[in-house]
Amino acid sequence: MKISPDTTLAEIGESGAWRVVRPYVARSGAGAISTGFGDDAAVEDIERPGRLVSTCDLFIEGVHFLAEWGDWRAIGRKAMAVNISDLAAMAARPARALVSVGLPPDFRARDLRALYWGLSAEARRWGAAIVGGDTTRADRATIHVAAWGWAPPGRKMPLRSRARPGMGLFVTGSLGDSAAGLALLADPRYAGLKEKGYARRLIRRHRLPEPRVEEALALAESLGEWAAMDLSDDLGRSVSLLARASGVCVEAESSALPVSRELIAFERDAAGMGERASAEGPAAPRRWAIGGGGEDYELLFAAAAELEELRAAFRRRGLRRAISRIGAISACPKGGARLDRRPWPCQGFEHFR
Repeated sequence: MKISPDTTLAEIGESGAWRVVRPYVARSGAGAISTGFGDDAAVEDIERPGRLVSTCDLFIEGVHFLAEWGDWRAIGRKAMAVNISDLAAMAARPARALVSVGLPPDFRARDLRALYWGLSAEARRWGAAIVGGDTTRADRATIHVAAWGWAPPGRKMPLRSRARPGMGLFVTGSLGDSAAGLALLADPRYAGLKEKGYARRLIRRHRLPEPRVEEALALAESLGEWAAMDLSDDLGRSVSLLARASGVCVEAESSALPVSRELIAFERDAAGMGERASAEGPAAPRRWAIGGGGEDYELLFAAAAELEELRAAFRRRGLRRAISRIGAISACPKGGARLDRRPWPCQGFEHFR
């Protein structure tokens, strides 16, 4: 039976759904995979040293995304990318993933194919493969990805608990772009700005995050003890988690937070529409980094290193990603986060609240 693009899952059932996604799942004999698609579990021959690093994330329609904000390819890519980013934060090379989806009966075959195309394309981009998963009926699209990778032997893992007084606090890339992109998608006040060049880039940063895998591996080669995490949450919540895990004070300076030219342009136009930030002038764009919705997926890390040393580590790997020092780690008994020498003004989004 040929499955047409507009066929629904109700018409083809679970067996038909697996026919649609089969091209995107690794089969037996692919690399070290001795048993792949079609059996109850995937089997892989492992003959490599190192540490196995595992993670998982849920991606739920209405909570993490709205289908009308992007095509299903982009949604699939992001669902995989957020897991790859977790592996990057642990300085691990991505290897494998399991993908389970819950979908409504009226979900179309073309959208299922696009979803798995995005999931598979993002995994392959980082040298990983989808080796199995599950499908079930659900009231709204629900995507669960479990991913794992390998950290080289003999290196200290960049645990959140390894920040120490005297270390610097650093981030890769720029901050606040994804939060601004989400605002452009969701807030009708900005509807007239969505076709601007800067708006398209900010929206792309929200829809298609870039895991910092190579950057994390470069840092792991150069640093001894360090602490890291990815910025899936906003900066305020992230620095608070880092501070509590290590029992230190994390001190950041708002003037040091890196923001993109696109975010500055957006803030300028938003201010012209009467949407002025609480901070005026050059500091205004940084409100998106300080208290935005997160999802920049940059690396936040603490290390006893000079900025030029870190940049040299990137250059040795041919990486051009920016790094900024945004603060420092100091001693305090209970751990806390401070911005401009004051308690951090917000703690970001939390599920169930």
